[in-house]
Amino acid sequence: MMVRLGRQLLAAGAGTTLAVVLAACGSGGSSGTGSTSSATIPHETIAQLKSKANQEGSVNWYTTFSSSDVQPMIDAFNKQFPNIKVNALRLSANQIPPRVITEQKGHKYNADVVSGDSPQVAQLQQAGALQPYDPPDEAQLPTGLSLPSGYTGVVYVVTTVISYNPTAVRAAGLQPPTTWQDLTQPQWKGKFSVDPSSVNWYDAMIAELGHAKALALIKALGANAPKLVTSHTEALTQVEAGEPIGVPLA
Repeated sequence: MMVRLGRQLLAAGAGTTLAVVLAACGSGGSSGTGSTSSATIPHETIAQLKSKANQEGSVNWYTTFSSSDVQPMIDAFNKQFPNIKVNALRLSANQIPPRVITEQKGHKYNADVVSGDSPQVAQLQQAGALQPYDPPDEAQLPTGLSLPSGYTGVVYVVTTVISYNPTAVRAAGLQPPTTWQDLTQPQWKGKFSVDPSSVNWYDAMIAELGHAKALALIKALGANAPKLVTSHTEALTQVEAGEPIGVPLA
């Protein structure tokens, strides 16, 4: 129980993370013979969680948050729970499901808490790698959104915008892009990047435009020679440097 309680505590701590509790019978960060469970972890008060989690002393957190955000979040957590060491491993969103699933297949239940984008969390849920847990301090979902019971621990809603380098845009004699269609125009050919793993962006376009129009837009963007990137961090770093000069970024 210490592992699960430690995981719960990070989920409950000041609302700082999207926390999905992984099932395991061994201690966090060690090899074990545990297995996932569909049973929802029972709620306990913060005081009960704190007392029991202090005995475990640490929690392993797999996250997609940027490196510059991780430590301030840990610092905020440790103000409330100073005796719990948070071991954070930052991964790209598409790296989390194979990492967790591979570890569990090898009977290694290293990750105590996972935070990431919904498509990747859904992959873990569908693979049976997660244990349901609804944080006691969870915020209400935006109107019109719903999630299965046990998987409602949300702390951010992803939005996708067009990011661009204004200096590089002016130097290229272009107008700032204001719509996705702008990036399909000949003058933007080869001057923007796309992260092929951003399935949440495509999901949102389908919801907004319908499948046929969303597919047509993706094909038009692909025909305009975008540079392919492997993460949002890589995309933003390149745009800041001015090459390429724009990117749809969540």
